[in-house]
Amino acid sequence: MSVASEISAVFGWRKGKPNIADHASNTSAAIAAHIFSSLNITRESTESGQTLGNKFEDAAAGFLKRRLSDLAQIGAGLSTAAL
Repeated sequence: MSVASEISAVFGWRKGKPNIADHASNTSAAIAAHIFSSLNITRESTESGQTLGNKFEDAAAGFLKRRLSDLAQIGAGLSTAAL
């Protein structure tokens, strides 16, 4: 799963506002709407906040595991090449 698909699986619009915005804050909603517009996020979100939090944690953990694994492989190659 790419970063873009991980993001699109978590972020979405709920009741006309981005699901990551503080709905009590017009500034938060405007900033999140700008981010969603820039990322072309159009998906409707029906998940609860708790479900979204869990999905975000899973997406972030998966991304970090892949990237850290990539770095470990690069690091192993570099240290072997230096010998």
